[in-house]
Amino acid sequence: MINLNSHASRLLFTTTRIVGQHPDGSESIGTAFFFNFKVNEQAHVPVLITNKHVVKNASRGIFFVHEALKESDGQVKPSTNSFGFALSDFEKGWVNHPEEDIDLCAMPFGSLRQQALAQGKHLPKGRRYFMCLLMRV
Repeated sequence: MINLNSHASRLLFTTTRIVGQHPDGSESIGTAFFFNFKVNEQAHVPVLITNKHVVKNASRGIFFVHEALKESDGQVKPSTNSFGFALSDFEKGWVNHPEEDIDLCAMPFGSLRQQALAQGKHLPKGRRYFMCLLMRV
């Protein structure tokens, strides 16, 4: 059994498995990290970050994420359950790093959270499940 209160176990909830499906039937598999781009003290943008080569030429993508369960007190906490959801036009949803030789890209996470909620699924949220970076704008 996973101790959901330990720092080590919380790291499990900072990633998601990605499967990119290509028109020729092949697949690419990788991991994305949940990440908060901190704009200022009041605002941040939640994104997923992965490698460009994982999403390149993928027409459809599937995310496998840990589900959060709503407690009786209303708090949403991570669980050991996971689920998958798919996106069409997968490659188009990612913003590539502007430097060609840096193999990173990002996808805003807000719409993905809304899709999960539409399926009746909750995702862990809050700073303790996201890595943070201060962005100068």
